[in-house]
Amino acid sequence: MPARSSRYLLDNTVFIAAVKRKWTRSTELIYHLLDSPAELFANDLLVHAATCLYADAILITNDNHFNKIKNDGLVEVWSNTKAIKRLLDGIDDFEDL
Repeated sequence: MPARSSRYLLDNTVFIAAVKRKWTRSTELIYHLLDSPAELFANDLLVHAATCLYADAILITNDNHFNKIKNDGLVEVWSNTKAIKRLLDGIDDFEDL
């Protein structure tokens, strides 16, 4: 688990990646998070960045609209690939390009 947090908010892009084809690594990621002690957060108004800021959670998404927030460091934003590499594969130093 990452040092900063074991709290995550999964954007809908994670779920889309998990169901668009049969079994995917994104599917494994969702099952892993559901079966782990990690805390998952959601917001019915879809104010993702604010929810992550409030809950000190990591946003997992493939939506490039969150790149500005990621680059500004307001909240920690991981791509699906980064989450898979870090949480499933145990590669702690994996960084998105």
